[in-house]
Amino acid sequence: TKFDLAVVGSVAPAPLVAGGSITYSYEVTNFGPLIADNVELSVTLPAELTGIGQPQVLGAGLCMTGTIFTCQLGSLSRTQVVTVVVTGNISSTLSGPILSVAAVRSISEGNADKNPANDTSGVTANVVQQADLGASKKVSAAAVVAGEALTYTLGVVNNGPSAAPSVSISDTLPAGVSITGFATSQGNCTGSSLVFCTLGNLLPQEQATVTVTVRVNSTTLDEIINTVGVQSTIFDPNLTNNSATATTTVTLPPAADLAVVKTASGG
Repeated sequence: TKFDLAVVGSVAPAPLVAGGSITYSYEVTNFGPLIADNVELSVTLPAELTGIGQPQVLGAGLCMTGTIFTCQLGSLSRTQVVTVVVTGNISSTLSGPILSVAAVRSISEGNADKNPANDTSGVTANVVQQADLGASKKVSAAAVVAGEALTYTLGVVNNGPSAAPSVSISDTLPAGVSITGFATSQGNCTGSSLVFCTLGNLLPQEQATVTVTVRVNSTTLDEIINTVGVQSTIFDPNLTNNSATATTTVTLPPAADLAVVKTASGG
């Protein structure tokens, strides 16, 4: 035996988030005692990754690219370390563990490694999902006369990075209005005083809208305030934008302009 090649893999960041980026690092070391010639690193990345970049060698060497790639690292002297770094993107719908495997060897001296047990390194990492949902709400008029109609447009957008499953919108209508109808760009809505819409899945940057029409009661005065909320079944890292409010001022109809006309009859 002449040398002891070893490879250790690591992954960042922590946690790994579906729809985000991922970086693998592979540290190859020759523990000696002699030089290892024609060193090759072979790496198999998870098939769920996309946008895999060109592997970078911190030291001498040259790598191919792809989900499965090799790096030719040349000769490593005793205690010499070479690091290979590769980045990619994680599918926005992925959840659960992913595995990367790396192996190092000397092409010309395959039987000269005194410790084959450290020639491979498997890195298992868990991918979690999180999606930042944002709510919006618009009203057709900032001021309305009692007895007139209003239209509320409710919106939800998935700001990512992961796909958001089972997205829903809830809208508790204010007192003083009566619902006359609703429509949604996807999914289904139910309810009267509480409108609840199940919208299904939203990929990153996708959005959905719900339109709710109401009539203001003839006895309603002052302001009516309407707040909408959005939610999903996965973790939302930013809850500050999960609700939105619209305010409308309600006034009485103008008083009728009455006039009295008096006429005298002849006689």
